[in-house]
Amino acid sequence: MLWFLSLIVSIMYIIWLTNLIRFACDRANRIAIATETTALAVSGLYKAMPPEVRERAEREIEQVKKQVVTSQQQQGGTLAPILKFTLTMTGIIVAIVLLLNLAHAGERSFWDKSGNFAGSTIQHGNSTSVYDKSGRFDGTIIRDSDGTASFYDKAGRFTGSSITTK
Repeated sequence: MLWFLSLIVSIMYIIWLTNLIRFACDRANRIAIATETTALAVSGLYKAMPPEVRERAEREIEQVKKQVVTSQQQQGGTLAPILKFTLTMTGIIVAIVLLLNLAHAGERSFWDKSGNFAGSTIQHGNSTSVYDKSGRFDGTIIRDSDGTASFYDKAGRFTGSSITTK
C-alpha cells in the first residue's frame, strides 16, 4: 500500500516540477518580449538625441553596465537560488520515496485456502505487524532470541506464544 503512496507522491512531484518549469518559461518569454519592446523604444529615443546628449548617455550606459556585471558576479547568477531550491526539493522527494520503499522491504501477503487475499505482514526488526485483508492493523508478533514468538492482538493484549522446535 505504501508503494502506491510513493507512486502518488512521485507523480505529484513530477506534475509540480512540470508546472514550475512551464511557469519559468512563460515568465522568461514575457521578460524577453518586454525587453525587446523597451530596446526598440530606447533605440528610437537614442536616434532622436542631439550628438552631445548621445555621448553623455553612452557614458552613463557604460557605468550602468559595469554595475550590473559587478552585482551579477557577487550574486553568483540569478538562477542559483531557483536551482538550489529545485535540487533540494528533488533530494527530499527521492529520500521520501526511498524511505517508503525501504520501510516495506519486509512486507508479505498471504492468501486463504481458496486463493483469496487474506492479509499481509510487515517485518520490523524482531517484530511483525499483521494486517487483515482490509489493510487494518490486526496484531503483532514479537520474536525473541531464544526461538519463542509472542502474539499480541490489536489492543496490545497478549494472546499466546509459540516456540521453535528443532
